[in-house]
Formats: sequence, structure tokens, C-alpha cells
Amino acid sequence: MMKRIGSAALALTLAASLAPAALAEDLLIATAPAAPSAAITVNGVKLDTSALPAAAASLLPMRLVAEADYGCADWFQEENQGLFSLDAHRIRVNFADGSVMVDDAALEGVTATVTDGVTFLPVSVIAGLSGYTVALNDAEGGEEIFITTPNGTPLVKLAREIIEATEMASSQKNTDAELKDFLGIDPARYTELVCFSSMMVRADNVVIGKLAEGADKAAAKAELEAHRAAIQQSFEQYLPDPLAMAKAGRVVESGDYLMLIISPDVDKAVELFEAAVSQAQ
Repeated sequence: MMKRIGSAALALTLAASLAPAALAEDLLIATAPAAPSAAITVNGVKLDTSALPAAAASLLPMRLVAEADYGCADWFQEENQGLFSLDAHRIRVNFADGSVMVDDAALEGVTATVTDGVTFLPVSVIAGLSGYTVALNDAEGGEEIFITTPNGTPLVKLAREIIEATEMASSQKNTDAELKDFLGIDPARYTELVCFSSMMVRADNVVIGKLAEGADKAAAKAELEAHRAAIQQSFEQYLPDPLAMAKAGRVVESGDYLMLIISPDVDKAVELFEAAVSQAQ
């Protein structure tokens, strides 16, 4: 029977990642008897845990989980620390003592485990993140861990599919505050909205949203076009390739959905967008 872990019970847990093998000797944390790695599913996709070392129950491999959530793992050698990024959250592990910080707040009573270079954290850390849920199931073949994240929504998956299929530059997901305050796009016009934008030297950008009932579509399209124009202007007299890409960017609509796309392959992006929307409506 599946057991949903409440936020109070899970407020201190998190998932693991790969740290350099040398660090495994620096941090040896006593845990419950180890068993084969749990079956882990993130947003409906089962992860390949076959190469992982055995771990105690309800521990997550940080790098594997972070990367499955479109995040990343970094190691800072001088500080002997690992940093795991999941959506807007940052989880820092001090390999000297196993202490864990989430978004600059220390977690009391939570200690990382490093086994054969893999960093494990309790599931409660992930469950304590805003927008994340974790459920456990004791199946016949062993423990099953089901993780749902803010990146599992259809629009995020569509945006990620477009980014990969059109070979867009590495992008970061923008928050609603960033959309409104810095990009001039009002999230209040939409029931769902996602935006991925690139670093300053790249023009790559994708914004996809579903308009709220009664929203002013013309005004929403104008905001997206203004954002495209601002990106274009930022490259005037600067970098010709991003400038050309920004000029070729488009604002497209399909039913209640809008998209701004600045990409190496705009036509492919529009094709994927229209196909996904046709299935959703």
C-alpha cells in the first residue's frame, strides 16, 4: 500500500548525488543496514539505479535525482562541499561533517551519507521543498520512492522538449517574480506559465502559457512581443548571431495557449507546440 509522507514528517529529507570518489573516505556516516538501492520514480519516469551502491532505506542519490529534475550537481573542492540544484532550491552538503543546508538554512538532525562517491540524503529533505512531494511504497521487490516536482507539469515538459529538439542553449527557469519584474510578462494573465531564458550572451528563450478565462489575449501577446524586441535590442551592435536569432523569434498562438520562441529552429518549436496543444484541448 502506498504511503504518502506528510510535510511534517519529511521536513528534513533529501536526495543524493555523485561526489568525487575521494570524498567517500572523508565522510563515513553510520546508517541502518544497507540494502539494494530503492526504485526511484521522478515525475512518472523510473530512474536507472543499477550502478548505485547499496543504501539504507529512504535515502536518495542526490545527483541522480537532481539531474532527473533538470537540475545539476556541483563539487567545490576547496570548500569540500557539494551543491545540488533542484528548481529554485539549492541544497549544500558539507562533506567534512555531513551537515546539510537548504536555501541557506541549516537542517537540524539531517546528515548526508557518502558511499562509493555517491551522496545520499533522506527523502524528507526533498519532501520539505516547496512544490515537491514524496511517497513511499514497500513493494515485494524492495522500497519504491515516488517523487513529484514542479518540473513535472505538461508545459514544463513541453518547454524542455522544445529546448532539446531545437538544440537551444542551456536555459534557466524563471520565477513568476522574474517574469513580471524583469521580463514584463504578467503571470496573472495565465493559469499556467513557464519561461526558460539563456545567459546574457545568448538569445535563446521560450515562454509558454495558457491564458486565464477572460484574459486579454492581445495584451498578453503584446507583452511577449515586447520581451522579444527587448532581447533583440540587447544585441544591437553587439553579437550578430544572437541578434539574428532574436529577430527571427516569433509569438504564436493556438487556442488559449501562447508561446514566444527564440530558437535555432523556430519552425520545429512551433510544430511541437501546436501538436502538444492540439492534444491538450
